[in-house]
Amino acid sequence: LPADIDDLDLNGTLISHLEHADDLLLISLSPQGLQKKMNAFYHWCRENFMVINALKSSVCIHGPRPHVTPQFRFAEEIVEIHAQYSYLGITIRSDTRNMFAEHYKIKARKSSAAAHAVLHIDAMVENLPPRAGRILYMARVDPILTYGCEIMPDIDPALARLLAEVQTMYLRRLLRVHDRSVLAPLYTETNVDPLSFRRIDFALRFLKYALDRPPETYIRAAVRECIALTSAGHQGWLMDLQLVILQLRGSGRLPQLADLSAETTQIDTNKKLYLLRNRKGPVLALRRYLLLENAQHRKAMTRILLSCHALAVERLRWPQRYRARVDFDDRLCRFCLTSVETPEHILLKCGANAQITELRMAFLTELRASSEIPALTPSSEAIPYLRRILSLEDAFDITAKWMFQTMELVDTV
Repeated sequence: LPADIDDLDLNGTLISHLEHADDLLLISLSPQGLQKKMNAFYHWCRENFMVINALKSSVCIHGPRPHVTPQFRFAEEIVEIHAQYSYLGITIRSDTRNMFAEHYKIKARKSSAAAHAVLHIDAMVENLPPRAGRILYMARVDPILTYGCEIMPDIDPALARLLAEVQTMYLRRLLRVHDRSVLAPLYTETNVDPLSFRRIDFALRFLKYALDRPPETYIRAAVRECIALTSAGHQGWLMDLQLVILQLRGSGRLPQLADLSAETTQIDTNKKLYLLRNRKGPVLALRRYLLLENAQHRKAMTRILLSCHALAVERLRWPQRYRARVDFDDRLCRFCLTSVETPEHILLKCGANAQITELRMAFLTELRASSEIPALTPSSEAIPYLRRILSLEDAFDITAKWMFQTMELVDTV
């Protein structure tokens, strides 16, 4: 197309249109300039024995609307003006505060459909193993959730939440935990990055790729224009990128010793994820217990570790229709009625149920035969002892079986 005074100027580089296979986007800063491009494109197609479908074409006006709405034509065929269009799978609207708002909504719907399609496999094979579920998530769901994230930093939390909720739903279903489960273990136990960090990671990789391109390329011209806009205090892609990074990292101030002590105390007193503390190894990893072949044993162990079990310490935490929330000290064991009903109490301490006690003794005998672990005595602290058991990955098969059998007995009461 011939150069025009209304072409888009990216830091000295004029852009008249974008092409990708048969997807063409004409760009102009004025209605007159756009009509000239449409005429030129129409004549080029005619000379090359091509026909433009005006019904499949559309015009979108960004920015303030002119007082008199112009008409656009390919020859004698009128091209309609629309507020929404798609280019390379990116949906854009000109009448919303966030031009990509509809894109988020569409991808949320599509990713939710893909996630439920994958999870439907569970109904056919009875139990979808977490390893296979993670592979299918990365292949079928993650590409939809991250599509286009390089050009649209998540500056609108409400829109970003639409996508994050799909990821959260999928991981909870995969691990068989309830909707009130803590979010952090969904990522640390499955080696899946939180979506907000994954999307900004792709955007930063794209920025590095753009900066590595030769100076004469269009993408470098676009980055230079973004830098100029940000330096002048105008909103743009680069400023949005900086804003999202600041939001994700929190305060840039290094914590003081007093702050660290307070945060450590808060973690130490958390009553939900205490069994996951003091583990060795990477923060994000597909945990060994999620690789157990027996689905029932795997589910029982997962629910105990993530505090998604049916014991009183968790079940009475939440109010119900005909029952108020019960204070922690009043969530007593259903067998002995003297101690709080926690996993460590039921598994290691409670002696009021003969069957549970028999299972415990048989398990510890088998465990000590293959592992170096001290004997369980009345003076043993239950939480450290249970953590020690959970650190023995080679014994996860018998540990998960013991937990399943014990919780099955608890559920009968």
